[in-house]
Amino acid sequence: MLSYLIVGSGYRSEYFGRIAARYPELFRAMFLCRSEEKVCQVKAHTGIPATTSLQEAEGFAPDFVVVAVDRGHMAQVIEEWVLQEAVAAPGTVVRSPGVPWR
Repeated sequence: MLSYLIVGSGYRSEYFGRIAARYPELFRAMFLCRSEEKVCQVKAHTGIPATTSLQEAEGFAPDFVVVAVDRGHMAQVIEEWVLQEAVAAPGTVVRSPGVPWR
């Protein structure tokens, strides 16, 4: 079973939540949201666990993280929640959508 953390709480992130809800035998997911209001909202829409706690999200031990926020907030969210708390594996590439490969 593949597990993943979904950072975000809008329509982009709920897409990934619906995949996990539809195929529970294949996927296990959790949302990481900015507010308790958003936690309640995504839980109600998807049935997938959600939290505002980075420690709880880390305890979930995901295989990978999906950052599903709008383009204007992508870099900020990656820096704030992903890169500061995790050490990327050698060779890992992090890029924002719309930024060409170099």
